[in-house]
Amino acid sequence: VRVVLDAAPAASSQPPPTSRAADTPRSARARVLVADDDASVADALSRVLAAEHDVTTCTSGESALAHLASDAPWDAVVCDLTMPGVDGVAVYEWVRAERPALASRSIPSP
Repeated sequence: VRVVLDAAPAASSQPPPTSRAADTPRSARARVLVADDDASVADALSRVLAAEHDVTTCTSGESALAHLASDAPWDAVVCDLTMPGVDGVAVYEWVRAERPALASRSIPSP
């Protein structure tokens, strides 16, 4: 499985303008939520993605929904489709309804 996320815009060769916004550095790393009830799969996906992205893992659909419902911005979601309880399909349907811009960046995990 290969996941490709758009890179942040390249930094300008000119020094940034001095302002309060420049005082707080912003990470160019994408925030990815990995949800898989098999902890070893979640861990493996996390290790692969963490080299270039900020990854949060959870092992249930309920936990995935709690993370997604928070005000934290997510750039992508990798979710197991066959979890017990709240499955990946339900997570995806919630994303489509509540965070439609994120739906196209939701990926079923193997």
